[in-house]
Amino acid sequence: MAPIFTSAAVLALLCCLTTAQKVPIPTAAQVLYQRRELVGITHFNMATFYKDGDPACDKSNWETSQKPASFAPSNLNISNWIESYKAVGVKSAILTAKHGCGFLLWPTNVTLPDGSNYGYHVGGPGGIGIDVVSLFVKEMEAAGIPHSFYYSLKDSFYLNAISDNVKNPNTLIKGQINVTQEQFEDISVAAITELWSQFGNLTEIWFDGGISDRIKDRVKALLMKYQPTAVSMGAGIENDANEVDWVGTESGMPAYPVWSTGCAPSGGGSRGVTPSQATNFCPKCGDCTLQAPDVWFWVPGTPIKSLETLIQMYHMTVGQNAVMELDFAIDRTGNIDPTHAARYQEFGDWIKNCYGKPVAATAGYMNQTTITLSVGGVTIDRVSVQEDIENGQRATNYTVEVQEVGQQSFSTFAQGSSIGNKHISVGTPVKATAVRFTLNDFYVSQPSISMAVFSPCPSK
Repeated sequence: MAPIFTSAAVLALLCCLTTAQKVPIPTAAQVLYQRRELVGITHFNMATFYKDGDPACDKSNWETSQKPASFAPSNLNISNWIESYKAVGVKSAILTAKHGCGFLLWPTNVTLPDGSNYGYHVGGPGGIGIDVVSLFVKEMEAAGIPHSFYYSLKDSFYLNAISDNVKNPNTLIKGQINVTQEQFEDISVAAITELWSQFGNLTEIWFDGGISDRIKDRVKALLMKYQPTAVSMGAGIENDANEVDWVGTESGMPAYPVWSTGCAPSGGGSRGVTPSQATNFCPKCGDCTLQAPDVWFWVPGTPIKSLETLIQMYHMTVGQNAVMELDFAIDRTGNIDPTHAARYQEFGDWIKNCYGKPVAATAGYMNQTTITLSVGGVTIDRVSVQEDIENGQRATNYTVEVQEVGQQSFSTFAQGSSIGNKHISVGTPVKATAVRFTLNDFYVSQPSISMAVFSPCPSK
């Protein structure tokens, strides 16, 4: 006798199947973050005047680095930074409002446990008296570039705290402030309250190394209250809808594939997991430096990466579904080092010249498993494909083929799994009449795809 299924049983089965195959959907803030593709992360703080590091302040330099007067740019010019942002084509930029030393780039009203002012900031004793954060916001708004802030919650040499923990008071040296763990956390929360409530709408908030479980609930409440539309990079807050994950390397060269699905633990790095394994959507941040090999704050005489290396980094971040967050290290004058500015210009020019005008492209997104573009017999060597990520990342296997001039059949040009916001395949130059994309597999529902084909570019 055949089994009998009631209507209720069938509905229950369908419900379970639907629940098991739910596509993680991004928030509007996450989509906007991925679509930006290029972000500037600007390193300028007390470390600029001493050495690269987190913290850059230590026993060897604390005699002077503890003084607000030591943060002393001779010709601060944020419009100069913006010239390089625009040269590269970044769509937003972040400023290190507070790094590992504990120095603040705005004149804070936060107080220490004894009721006195925090003291270690641009408005502190002997400080430059310039509210760098406010000036940054003003200049960025005038330039039409969204602004963001980095604030390290885990380190403060000033407060004798390293990796989220206040050290034993016996380790204190002159100029450090003796605080308890609870007082350190209260000061941190008070500072980010100012930073997030007084300087406009932020697009991204950087949490370097995650957040201590002790203050996560307080931090999440502040995010929801003051910056509900900002993405949070590396926070690792449970059920944070706007989370962005670190891709797991600062080289700018993460391995393929990079998925926007799947979030890493707090402070951890991850290239994500396939949509079928994920329950949430987390775009990936590919932070990387211009100074070689991995130097974030400006250090005199440090070599910078070649254009060829930057191009490789671009293809392995933007071209592999990550966001390239490129460092802009401000020098001790308060400007972009001229040699850095020249390389930023060179890199931005390459991006525009290489990807500014395709040989052929779809008119927006197409909900087809096969897309063929005629390229008219020109030489091509790269193909860019994109998903409509507003509906989640769903493509899991695809092929790109080319039809060479004089040939009837197509040959394989590239194969891949993850597409997401963008995947760029660069291959051997070929004179082609057509290029064909085939979506071989996807998760739950078929995504819409856009495709663009490009000619070879100098320096690859």
